[in-house]
Amino acid sequence: MKKTTLLLVLFAVNVGFSQSLPFDFSSANQLMTGDGDAVVTIEKDGANDVLQMIGSGGEWDNAQINFAENVDLSDDANNTITFKIKPVNGTGSGDHLLKFESPASGGDMELAFTTTGTDWQTISLDFGAGLSNYGKMVIFTDKGAGNNAVDTYLIDDISGAKNITEEVVLPNLPFDFSSANQLMTGDGDAVVSIEQEGTNDVLQMIGSGGEWDNAQINFGDNVDLSDDANNTITFKIKPVNGTGSGDHLLKFESPASGGDIELAFTTTGTDWQTISLDFGAGLSNYGKLVIFTDKGAGNNAVDTYLIDDISGGTNVAPPTPADGPSTAAPVPPAMNASDVISLYSDAYTDIATNFDQGWCGASSVEEVMVAGNATMAYLNNECQGIDFNAAIDASSFTNMHVDVYIDETDFVGKVFNVKFVRANGDALEVNFNDASSPSLSGGAWISIDVAVDLSAFTDLKQFGITNNNKNNSWYDNLYFYKAATADVSDR
Repeated sequence: MKKTTLLLVLFAVNVGFSQSLPFDFSSANQLMTGDGDAVVTIEKDGANDVLQMIGSGGEWDNAQINFAENVDLSDDANNTITFKIKPVNGTGSGDHLLKFESPASGGDMELAFTTTGTDWQTISLDFGAGLSNYGKMVIFTDKGAGNNAVDTYLIDDISGAKNITEEVVLPNLPFDFSSANQLMTGDGDAVVSIEQEGTNDVLQMIGSGGEWDNAQINFGDNVDLSDDANNTITFKIKPVNGTGSGDHLLKFESPASGGDIELAFTTTGTDWQTISLDFGAGLSNYGKLVIFTDKGAGNNAVDTYLIDDISGGTNVAPPTPADGPSTAAPVPPAMNASDVISLYSDAYTDIATNFDQGWCGASSVEEVMVAGNATMAYLNNECQGIDFNAAIDASSFTNMHVDVYIDETDFVGKVFNVKFVRANGDALEVNFNDASSPSLSGGAWISIDVAVDLSAFTDLKQFGITNNNKNNSWYDNLYFYKAATADVSDR
């Protein structure tokens, strides 16, 4: 059974009763949902109602809830979140995380916190400037890669900030960063905020030293670069310390047709400089902007950059979403539980995973219903990462299966690639395109069922999908199996 299906059922039960902060857990609609096999209930501590979370030992098991009204963290003078927490047994790691998701603009926001001992303790987390408002709260206990500690936690009296119902519209170029909805999201551990230089609002990006750390944002309307006479993008940038490499990249993603487009640029010194990038002919319109500073393989330089006045191109309505499949994916054959490792299928029991790890940004996929069957819709990112709660021995499994539907007619340059990753980072990649076997095609379900050599994968820990069929592809029945257990022709 798909774990995400269960979560959606729980969400459907609670969504009409979701609550707004503060939470004292005296109401059933403040019950948070356990994810990653965490068990979450409202219990009594003496005469007091509290949230109880029993961890599963997973790296990212959590409790989460959708708000009726968004929590506004945009006011830096009023965005401290306070709550009480009690480790019952003292057997956990003490390393935790409070995260806000579903932002009106920008990206998710999180802060770590720690606990010690077994007494009640008060946690106060002061979120920074330049934030948004958020529709979802997630609490991770004993979190992080390699952290398999387990404890039971009691949580109470979550409060702070204010609740709003205002809907923030996604921005369009030009950007002068005078509006909170122009705040770009830091990726690859880059820290991005809107700051003041004198009296002027600017975007500040503090690099992480990663090869591809970046700032990114989705547009309300797409930026049209199809007119070669009007597709020069101009902006200002200032290297604050002059410690970076000076090698950068401006990229447009989520095209209405064709592929992503990018141009490199350079900076020198520490003064403001104006960059003009003239994009070529034959392009499309794009829904996402990404700026990479100090970019590229082996480039670990770090600097802080101020960016302002991004303009150019024209704004056009984004393309109408693809219709998608009208029929469900084929039903897989029955197999013994010991002969199948299922990541996503109603036909089998899925292993416990963080199904959308955020390798290429948050929200790579979302679950939708197709003819009454839960199906995964691929969204706007370059890739999806699936992280297993615990490494598994896949060395005796011989085949991989996934059913894919793509609403596309031109498959030149299109890929659907999968990657098996061991705990030590060793990987096996299998690529599918218009010339592979099977080849990618549009308008019907493709059953990809291929032999894979997993004999060395005694510690399979992650699985990735690289897919540039963005917002027009769906998949179901992603699993590995032992070929001797079922006839491949049945698939």
